[in-house]
Amino acid sequence: MATPDIGLISISQLVSESTNLKPKSSINSDPAVETSPIHSPNSDSTSVSEPVCCSWIPWTCLQCEKRLIKFKSFFFFFGGAIGCIFPYFSVFYKQIGFSPNQIGVIAGVRPILGFVSGPLWGSLADRFRIRRIMLCLSALGWLIFLTTIGFVPSPKRSDEQCSYVAEYLGTPYNGTEPSGPYGDDLQDYFRDLHKPKPDISPQDNLMESRGWVYDRDDLNRVHGLLITILFGLF
Repeated sequence: MATPDIGLISISQLVSESTNLKPKSSINSDPAVETSPIHSPNSDSTSVSEPVCCSWIPWTCLQCEKRLIKFKSFFFFFGGAIGCIFPYFSVFYKQIGFSPNQIGVIAGVRPILGFVSGPLWGSLADRFRIRRIMLCLSALGWLIFLTTIGFVPSPKRSDEQCSYVAEYLGTPYNGTEPSGPYGDDLQDYFRDLHKPKPDISPQDNLMESRGWVYDRDDLNRVHGLLITILFGLF
């Protein structure tokens, strides 16, 4: 029985051919697509010496690569601007009449939205290689958010709770009785805002929550508007 001739390839030849094969790069060679040394197969961070800024400083912790200066400067000034504004938001909310509960809702919604949306936008930026675009969009969103808050109108002032203020302070009220549509509901609302506290005088307690100065419906409208702005930001 005749057997066909089979060309046998030595193991050494197979090894030599496999070492000469170059793996195909999964990174798009298009220069318009963002690339990163982390994703580049031919990158070796230890073999490339980057120019160092402020190399004359003896402390290495204050030195950085020149190509990272613009990114570090952005986050430094961005964080500084946020740190100068955010601590005073609660004071601003208190000044326009929000109760401590309403201030707590606004202060708690923003971190929750950031916790949910941060990984989402970050994964989209990594997936489609649009990190710079997402960085610019996020900075623009913060700018719009902070600018819009400055244009939110203050609630309308109202004298409907003045009689309850006088009763709370123990002094007679010389004005007219409130003629609003709330009735006992408004009185209960005032009592909830200003519950007696043992270590705080009634005068200080009234200044702590200034919701009695403003119309309740308009105050709730402004509160809902700020919540809507927060959701629109994220």
